[in-house]
Amino acid sequence: MTNPTAGLDEAVKRCRGTITLVDDLIASQRNPQEIIFLTCVRLDSLANLAFTGKSQKDAFMSFLGQHSGALRYSNKAALPTYTVAP
Repeated sequence: MTNPTAGLDEAVKRCRGTITLVDDLIASQRNPQEIIFLTCVRLDSLANLAFTGKSQKDAFMSFLGQHSGALRYSNKAALPTYTVAP
């Protein structure tokens, strides 16, 4: 029988550098936007591994809903729209 968490274990190993960087940024109390960005990127990566066959958005929202403990609050996500001035 294969280990059902082997893929997740490998993904977490690959994230170790990011986890260390985020820990350092949090400890230094600098670059809060970078902390959020790095955390979301890694969560998105894990979501895509966990929910294959779904769109990226649906996988991300399903992953958050399953693991956040606050499903009713995590069913809406908004991203700012950036425009470049002429």
